[in-house]
Amino acid sequence: MKHTEFENPLWNNTVGMLRRIKQPFWRAVLEIVDRSRRRRVVVSIEKVNRYYREGKIVIIPGKLLGGETLKHKAKVVAVDASRGAIEMIKRGGGEFIYMEEFLKNIDGIKPSDLMIIR
Repeated sequence: MKHTEFENPLWNNTVGMLRRIKQPFWRAVLEIVDRSRRRRVVVSIEKVNRYYREGKIVIIPGKLLGGETLKHKAKVVAVDASRGAIEMIKRGGGEFIYMEEFLKNIDGIKPSDLMIIR
């Protein structure tokens, strides 16, 4: 991989955990997360509202920003998020999980239950 260490320990831990997972879906997520700061993914809740499909867990391989309230009761997983984004998700009835915590118990979750928004 390209990077050896990030300044933010949240990104370091997430990349380290993704490197240990050998499944193709998570390898694709690692390729997106393990980028230079200039090329990192930043997604707003507006984009989640636009592309969300019922019954899926939304994976954001980057930072989630607020802007509007989440319109779906979705489970959103991101490497990092602004406080406003987390508040908007909870206000809309959804659930936010940091990717670092989500990766600790991914047993039993199929890639078909997940969707990447970037």
